[in-house]
Amino acid sequence: MPLMISAQSLEKIESDALIMGIEKGSSLGRYFPNAEPEFKELLDRLVAEKEVNGEQEEITIVHTFEKIKSKRLVIVGLGNAAQFNLDRLRKSVAIAGRKLRQIHCKRIAISLDTIPVSFSREDIACALMEGFFMGLYQFPKISGQKTQEEKIDQIIFCCSRTAQHNSLSHAIYIGSVLADVTNFARTIANSPGNFMTPNMMAQEALALAKQYNLNCRIFDEEDMKKMGMNLVLAVSQGSENPPRMIVLEYNGNGGYSKPVALVGKGVTFDSGGISLKPGKDMHKMKADRTGGAIAMAVIKALAMMNAQMHLVAVIPCVENMPSGKAYKPGDVFTSYSGKSVEILNTDAEGRLILADAISYVQKDLKMNRIIDVATLTGGALSALGPKIIAAFSNDDSLYKLFEEGCWHSGEYCWRMPLYMEYQDMLKSDVADLKNLSYQPPSTIEGALFLQSFVKKDTKWMHLDIASVDYTDSPSGYVTKGSTGIGIRSLLRMLMHLSEQDLYEHPPYQALQYGKLWSEYRLEYC
Repeated sequence: MPLMISAQSLEKIESDALIMGIEKGSSLGRYFPNAEPEFKELLDRLVAEKEVNGEQEEITIVHTFEKIKSKRLVIVGLGNAAQFNLDRLRKSVAIAGRKLRQIHCKRIAISLDTIPVSFSREDIACALMEGFFMGLYQFPKISGQKTQEEKIDQIIFCCSRTAQHNSLSHAIYIGSVLADVTNFARTIANSPGNFMTPNMMAQEALALAKQYNLNCRIFDEEDMKKMGMNLVLAVSQGSENPPRMIVLEYNGNGGYSKPVALVGKGVTFDSGGISLKPGKDMHKMKADRTGGAIAMAVIKALAMMNAQMHLVAVIPCVENMPSGKAYKPGDVFTSYSGKSVEILNTDAEGRLILADAISYVQKDLKMNRIIDVATLTGGALSALGPKIIAAFSNDDSLYKLFEEGCWHSGEYCWRMPLYMEYQDMLKSDVADLKNLSYQPPSTIEGALFLQSFVKKDTKWMHLDIASVDYTDSPSGYVTKGSTGIGIRSLLRMLMHLSEQDLYEHPPYQALQYGKLWSEYRLEYC
């Protein structure tokens, strides 16, 4: 898809639809100084007569009848100027994008000059790309019939400030990357269980490694038996699909001096095992691999952005199934760390595979900065609702950077306590600890279980995304199914952690690795 940056006046932009933002109480005609007076008066009358109010997420389509070169104006409400933020912009442009696809618009222009100037043009351009393409996401339907997907052919960014065009091109590229990897993770998480087994997830990682020149190692069942990764093996033993552990490494330009490990939960389908889940909504448990999908998406983005840092993604992949071979409540296993774990509930499996992966990162990779991402506990929904990530950390600075990343991304997190008084709930009579206590603070308990495998000198953060990873109620740029929440916040956090500006690195070096910029070609007019 060609992208263009144009300094032409809005009257001269040729498009099927020209998107322009309007704050509450603002006028429209002033943006078209060279248009016929009648046309400008018509636009201002729409505002005066309250047909266009500028309310948040209000979308009004106006046919121009050849008064200007664009066939339609798409007037996007941005709400009160004092309350404007970039996430409002993302949500509004996402809604507009879906509407334009619905009416078969192919060539779309977006005016940057009509967006409030409280943010930089770069931030605005990046947010527009994020919202527009995340909002257009659709899972590719698996059908016996061929379906024609509606696609946008071209996007034109309209900005009168020609001096900013070079920095704008970087921001547009970054926005396209953030949207692309979010949609990539959504597709992995949304894929049916028989289309994304542990081995298939490993093949996705190998494909990424080949495309972006990453280091990749896949541990199979025999490898893990030799290593003693008994918690991963225990969870997987009820399934006919054997486990895999993915180790995917990006080392950009020699790597940052302090590498980071990102551990993602990759339960490709979670039936609960012997502790079987209820049948209703069990089909959604294909999304229990979302943490792993996020880890792959983050490392893909770093490669595409040519980021100067060192990240290793570790993703233990299993299916949790009931069978005559499945692990059982009451079983005891010795973890990769050497600690023994009593199983009280086989549906508390994510913490088991993460424990072995975290131990691997510290023991084999000698890394002491770890972030794990997992759909870990249903209690996160009770604690924080469907919009907020439950975050735990033993390091204040690590959490603070993630919190800032969330703020810039329009996502929300809340730091949860790691009260050591609750650690006693995990004491076992027959092992070093048990995987569940059946007591109320389940989200805290899950985090404390993981912390039991974190060494004292390791900086660690745990993100429980079980309440935010999936939705049946799409809104703004969040589409039905997997949300992709957390990816953009993690990327902004990692760039800050490595002391880099998000728009610092020109995209051109990164383009050699992938096809994205062949789909999004940047031109000037």
